[in-house]
Amino acid sequence: MAEYGWSDKITAEESSFEVWPEGEYNFIVKDFERGRVKKGKLAGCNQAVYTFHITNEEGRSIDKQYFIPLDDSLKWKATQFFRAIGMLDAKDGDEFSPAWDRCLGCKGRCELTVREYVKTQGDNVGQKAETNDINRVMPINEESEDYGDL
Repeated sequence: MAEYGWSDKITAEESSFEVWPEGEYNFIVKDFERGRVKKGKLAGCNQAVYTFHITNEEGRSIDKQYFIPLDDSLKWKATQFFRAIGMLDAKDGDEFSPAWDRCLGCKGRCELTVREYVKTQGDNVGQKAETNDINRVMPINEESEDYGDL
């Protein structure tokens, strides 16, 4: 990806976004940010925001964000994530200190689902559309070692 300047000319092009089929895919943790939940019953709660670089069997890749709210009711999500990337051996009931910012480059697997929604912005307000969501994460699959490049 290359940045261009405010006064540079650019070439017009259509969006290359496409919805991937539901299934399991390899990922590499590409980025981490500390954030806050913006709406819903957890509004104002701290959350970890990870960007996964996800690769399919054809070698194509997408980046998707994965959110982990830091709420007692969702401790399982943090546990699942750190187990998936190989940074947690603790058993259920054991305490651990998550190394939130030390995950860059870690590898795992995720399950993508397809979610339908109604557009609320832009030229197509009210139209139905689809997107992928990360449903869950799991440890790497030794049979599939291609994680793509960052």
